[in-house]
Amino acid sequence: MKGLHWKISLALVVIFVAGAGVGWVAGRQALFARQKAMSRPGFWDGMVLKRMDERLGLTAEQKITLEPMVKETAQRLQAQRRRAAWEQMQIVRSFYEEVEPHLTAEQRERIERYRQQMREKWRDEGPMPLLPGRPGGLPGLGPGPGRPPSPPNP
Repeated sequence: MKGLHWKISLALVVIFVAGAGVGWVAGRQALFARQKAMSRPGFWDGMVLKRMDERLGLTAEQKITLEPMVKETAQRLQAQRRRAAWEQMQIVRSFYEEVEPHLTAEQRERIERYRQQMREKWRDEGPMPLLPGRPGGLPGLGPGPGRPPSPPNP
């Protein structure tokens, strides 16, 4: 009978851990999907205007007046995100350039393969939907040292 209790306890622990793992993965997927949806052009301004209307009961004239203000703010936020992404990628690029001399030839080859895989993934999926129209994803992700960085796209 004691062996049966041990097996049941172990099965419950395994089920709990598996459920927690599946929940964590599903939560991450949902968060990614939400972030991707929120970064689509027109999402933020449409959402803000809709919420303002729901919460404040805007008149038709107010909606017409506020719409260009909301769109302009959305464009400013998007430009700021692009600049921040540009700066972050420059920091990452600088890091790789600083690290590279300390790696063996094999390690440099492996890290370059990884960077190439990331460029391809970003080309297919997009690194961030905030940077539309950037072939190859984020700026500055060239094939390595010596390639001039792309300027930010404000």
